[in-house]
Amino acid sequence: MEAFDVIIIGRGITGLSTGFHLKRYGIGSFCFVAPSRDFTNCASINSGYAAISTLDNISRTVHGHGEDAARNLLRLGRIGFSDLMDLITQFKVNHHAGRVYRLTQSDMEAQEMAVASSWLASNGFPSSVSLDGRGTRKLTYQSDGAASASINIGSLLRHMEEDLSRKIFPEEVIRIETAPRHISVVTSSGTTLTAEVVVVASHLGIKKIIPNMESCLVNHADQWAEFEFDGGHPFLTPGNLLLADFSQYWISVTSDRKLRAGGARYLRKWAGVEASRAHLDEKITSTVKQRIESLFDVKLSKPTQQQALLELRACDEIPIIGPMYNDSRVLMASGYMGSGLTLGCAAGRGLSEFIANGRSKTVQAIFHPKRLRSLTE
Repeated sequence: MEAFDVIIIGRGITGLSTGFHLKRYGIGSFCFVAPSRDFTNCASINSGYAAISTLDNISRTVHGHGEDAARNLLRLGRIGFSDLMDLITQFKVNHHAGRVYRLTQSDMEAQEMAVASSWLASNGFPSSVSLDGRGTRKLTYQSDGAASASINIGSLLRHMEEDLSRKIFPEEVIRIETAPRHISVVTSSGTTLTAEVVVVASHLGIKKIIPNMESCLVNHADQWAEFEFDGGHPFLTPGNLLLADFSQYWISVTSDRKLRAGGARYLRKWAGVEASRAHLDEKITSTVKQRIESLFDVKLSKPTQQQALLELRACDEIPIIGPMYNDSRVLMASGYMGSGLTLGCAAGRGLSEFIANGRSKTVQAIFHPKRLRSLTE
């Protein structure tokens, strides 16, 4: 039986970011438990985009959770994106930097854009709404005043793991067992590891490892496709993240001639909510392609890559990050709402603060699991 100060379950951006910050705090006795990095079940990690803004317009968070929660979510995005760009610079990872834009041809959404943009600007997050008229076509767009990027995420995670040089147990976690003096992590091979603190950052595995979260995290089936296009469009610039039609469509521009895009999830049964598996739907790919061609007056190739994915979202649609209410030695992070790269980096910083200091300046109480306690009892 091996013992560590901290066991991190998961080798994605959240787990590795947690390790990086623990190392900075001087906590060196930690390990990772995960069979492999799974790129197939998180939208932003899988497709390699990152942004300060959330995919949904901020007005949705304001209406659902109040202004303080919305401000804290945007601040969390800023912290995570800044940390991410620092890592990219440190490891010289290929990327393109850009901005976030929301686009529509709907008068109703144009009005919503104006409301959201006004709120952002009045709360210290620069934003503006403009009209792009081309012939008979009217395209309204909201600039969130926020940065975005397309990133070679595989390269980044490999560099982070190599730099940390910590022991990796390439096994599935069957369960965790709490005792007064330590926590045990039992793996698929029968190995038992012990630690003072366990971080659960294993994405789809969280519901199995922390059964109390079963009713709080909801599966969502989705997919994306990569297309080639003729360059020269002012919005289709490498690094830009474009969100269209109330975020029903997202577009990450990865180079002068390639973009990755997803959306049209409304074409799935129950919009993909509570799906047990994800599959590629050619109708969705075709609809996404047609919408992009219509918005930007461009011609896209047949898809050069496609990927189905199954991601997790919190039932109340804001991230769940922090210590469990029934045992603060178990910490978790999930439910990033399609912003996994950015919020995963911020979560890693926040979780390490909980471990080192007993509290976090990065992750506010609105994100802690305790807000969902009534659902688990």
